[in-house]
Formats: sequence, structure tokens, C-alpha cells
Amino acid sequence: MIPENASEIACDNNRIRIELLGRFVIEDNRQNFEEILNGITLSGTYDITDWTFEAVRVLFKICHQTNQRVTLKQESRYFMVVQYPSELMLDIFAEAIATGKF
Repeated sequence: MIPENASEIACDNNRIRIELLGRFVIEDNRQNFEEILNGITLSGTYDITDWTFEAVRVLFKICHQTNQRVTLKQESRYFMVVQYPSELMLDIFAEAIATGKF
């Protein structure tokens, strides 16, 4: 018997996995992280505290390409991007978020 909240459990498991992996993404494994994010529907709030620049960049890229909206939590601050910047500005935006300068 499948629990009624099975889809919620799957979403929570994906969110937890993504939040943990985001702390370790570097240029060498960026493609793998991108494939993981491409394989799921992103929704809800993701805690990006201690994420690498590469991970934040990939998250923004995927959300921009697939027109998905997520809420980001970084320490005690929350962000919800209403309109993602153009491809050229995504790196600057991701760096500002990842380094806490935004």
C-alpha cells in the first residue's frame, strides 16, 4: 500500500539531497549536479547556506531554462526570484547570492 503522502516524501527527500549536495559542487562535478536538477521538478524552499558558487549557478541556470520558481534560504534571509536575469548576468547574480553580497 502506497502512503497518501508518498509524493510529499519524495519531494522532501529530493530537497534534502539537493541541499546537501549543493555544499560540495565544484566545476569538476557541476555537470552531475545539473543532471540531478534537470531530472526533478524544483519547488518549495531550498536552504543554500554554505552552497558553492557552482551549485548556486547551476540552480539558477536550471530554474531560468525551465521557468521554475523556488524560494532560497541563506542563513536567516529568504529570496524568491521573480524574474531571472539574462544568461549573461546569471553568473554575477549567482556569485552575489553565494557570497552573501546580495
